Amino acid sequence: IIGDGPERQNIESRIKNQDVWKNVRLLGWVPNRALPKYYAIADVLIVPSYEEGFPRVLLETMAAGVPFVAFGVGGIREMVPEELFASIVGAGDVKGFISVMKKLLSLGGKTREDIGNKERRWVEQFDVRRITERFQELFLGKAQCPFCGNGEFGVFYELNKEGRSHVYRKCAVCGTIVLDRTSWPETSASTAPARCR
Repeated sequence: IIGDGPERQNIESRIKNQDVWKNVRLLGWVPNRALPKYYAIADVLIVPSYEEGFPRVLLETMAAGVPFVAFGVGGIREMVPEELFASIVGAGDVKGFISVMKKLLSLGGKTREDIGNKERRWVEQFDVRRITERFQELFLGKAQCPFCGNGEFGVFYELNKEGRSHVYRKCAVCGTIVLDRTSWPETSASTAPARCR
């Protein structure tokens, strides 16, 4: 287990109570530059979080071609290719989580390689250069609406309820807000008007 935080003491006591010290290593905090060697020896990444946003660890794992199992919370489903949705389990479904984990651990070399290739291709879209280009397109007005394909946007500036400035770009055709400086990254299919989905 890599990482540190307020749950460490709880995890240590569970490990002692279940007498699994010989099977578990608590490595604590590890610098980012050292993570690739741990991904390289991992069989499966588990993301048993009940709350997540857009977990970078999942992107890093897919970039390393490591299979994963995760609860479908936060933005996890949005950051995974559809072909790997079977690795996402309903939040709190511990039996389902364990079942997927066992299945992934028993994968043959060819299947594991296929999953790794899908993951690596998928995460290329999150490369910092591509993301920078997408931000520039949005800021400079060259982007298309991700829901209706229109390329015309209105830029609006207003003060929100808290008195903070609020800048956003709104599609001139469907009304979808595609860039919101105070709530980025809120753009998702769930926020699009029904006619654009």
